[in-house]
Amino acid sequence: MYHIAICDDDQNFIDKTKKLLLSLGLDKDKTVFYAYHSGEELVQSLPMTSQIDLLILDIVLPGIKGDETARKFREYFPNALLVFCSGTSQPTTESFKTTPFRYLIKHYDDSDLKKEFKVIIERMKENKSEPFLIAHWKKKFVRLALSEISHISILRKKTQIHLMESSKHRELDSPLICEEKIDELYDLLKEYDFEYAHRSYIVNLRYIKRKKNTELEMMDGTLLSVARSKEKQLHDSWMRCVTLKY
Repeated sequence: MYHIAICDDDQNFIDKTKKLLLSLGLDKDKTVFYAYHSGEELVQSLPMTSQIDLLILDIVLPGIKGDETARKFREYFPNALLVFCSGTSQPTTESFKTTPFRYLIKHYDDSDLKKEFKVIIERMKENKSEPFLIAHWKKKFVRLALSEISHISILRKKTQIHLMESSKHRELDSPLICEEKIDELYDLLKEYDFEYAHRSYIVNLRYIKRKKNTELEMMDGTLLSVARSKEKQLHDSWMRCVTLKY
């Protein structure tokens, strides 16, 4: 799944860009687009956004300008691909501080834009990074890297995030709650080494220390039961994970 954000005050340009990207081979069912019409709108969404693989950003925007919007974006997504796109403005020293991959001019003809976006898509695929999970702690949002998470369990119609001891958020004194259901999180995380061990929770395969019969021991000493119906799938996924790791 690819997550692409387009920030531009021209809806026609947003629509054209979506159509162009999909025409270059991106699967419509595996591509999520986010549209923003101002820098403020994009910046306000960042704390609640779990993943952006590519941001296409107009350099001239009402309110917060493109350079400042890009700087704030980098605070949340330091490794995402950033592409500036403008009708008239030229890049500045501030623009390059946010490490854009390309700087496109809107009046390029369609053939030139296709050439540029083809290169951008290939780099996005190479550069794809792991998503963050957004959880609630009391009344605040917490952004969690997957490397912080040991396992995720069902909590009524939501889920609870269980952290590794090494997580910088481990000291939080109340549960971390995620709004998504367990099956929704599994669909998002299965390509990042998470697997069902039981119908009520998924585990981070990287942090399994050992498996004995129908029990898992995680790296932090947590013991988890394994449902017999999930045992083979869990074992096969864990073996693939270990093989790729070493």
